[in-house]
Amino acid sequence: MTFFILGKHPSLSLSELFAVLPQNACLSAFSQTNILANQINEDWSILQDRLSGVIKIGQLLKEFPFSSLKKEKEQIEQIIIDDLLLFEKKIIFGFSLYTDPLQKQQKEIQKFFFTLGLSIKKKLKEQHRSVRFVTSKEIALSSVVVKTNHLLTSGGEYVFLVNNQNILLGKTRTVQDFSAWSKRDYGRPCRDAKSGMLPPKLARLMVNLTGKNPTNSTLLDPFCGSGTVLMEAGLLGYQKIIGSDIAVKAIQDTKKNLDWLWQNNPTTKIQTTLFVEGAQTLSKKLHEPVDCIVTETYLGPPQTGQKTRKQMEQIKKDLLDLYEKTFRSLVSLLKNDGVMVVAFPVFQQNHERFFLPIKSLLESAGLSIHDPLPTNIPNFFQKKTPSGGLLYEREGQRVAREIFIFKKHSSTY
Repeated sequence: MTFFILGKHPSLSLSELFAVLPQNACLSAFSQTNILANQINEDWSILQDRLSGVIKIGQLLKEFPFSSLKKEKEQIEQIIIDDLLLFEKKIIFGFSLYTDPLQKQQKEIQKFFFTLGLSIKKKLKEQHRSVRFVTSKEIALSSVVVKTNHLLTSGGEYVFLVNNQNILLGKTRTVQDFSAWSKRDYGRPCRDAKSGMLPPKLARLMVNLTGKNPTNSTLLDPFCGSGTVLMEAGLLGYQKIIGSDIAVKAIQDTKKNLDWLWQNNPTTKIQTTLFVEGAQTLSKKLHEPVDCIVTETYLGPPQTGQKTRKQMEQIKKDLLDLYEKTFRSLVSLLKNDGVMVVAFPVFQQNHERFFLPIKSLLESAGLSIHDPLPTNIPNFFQKKTPSGGLLYEREGQRVAREIFIFKKHSSTY
């Protein structure tokens, strides 16, 4: 069985996983931070590279009842020692603990596994093996710690998934490539933080949420900005990507960023079309329907946190008028089985969130909201916005994002 450690936005990460994995994967939630799956035949490294909302992927080794943890200490210890002895050179290993946030015995459990690690280190030294036990201030090792300490190639990261009934012992097989994500975010030639910039991880996640096969699908971003969505779609293997924006500078930035991406990934050959055109009039330039539209809409004027409620209501009204005209036009560009994944703004001011009535607006434009989460998932993952979207926010941000998956009404086919 395979385990997936989810990122900072578990509901979004699970939605991505559900969209990417085959239907027979049999997903189940073990706790609020991880998902288990059967029937995973795809290479772990390929899957890790594709997913942006999953931090680690690994293989389960053993399950123990939580109540008998201390009695099972010797067995757990032996399983790990036997595995580590397969490495001929210096052994480097570490532990990560994933528990529910409300786990009352977390400190006690953390102490137990720290002691276990020291015991394993001691027994390996007694067998004249050079060994290092990697620890962290956090209860779980980050991807950076795992990768920089060469745990996956010199020993292992052993993961303990804990809920109130059971403890699962697993071994990490892949971790997220933090350096590649950072390079695409901060190393590309053109970044425009002032106008609001979609993070590459969120862009990748949104492209994955379409559920489309990249090898035979066309993707459109009608508000392409500096090209983040197009870059991630290209890396996922989309053979035809189209970007448009009303701003000339945005298209220039997009072209520079895509050229930089292809130079750094010379094996990637993608057909790219770019237009300087507003979304409402894009049908003048685009004469064939597309398989999917993935975009972040205009998020409104910069937020200072000082606007009055009346001003906020006016901003909402202006945006809704713009969105209504825009999405009525964009619907006509989708194929009958097309999918639209869109990020809308959520304004945050004085500890209050201002949501837009997206559901009614987009339904009137001929779209219906697609529920991205599996029906059998526990309530702690069912964290949806008033309109049925999923929330993406960072600490300190004045504008969060509400992510939706839309499909055409049958009446619009």
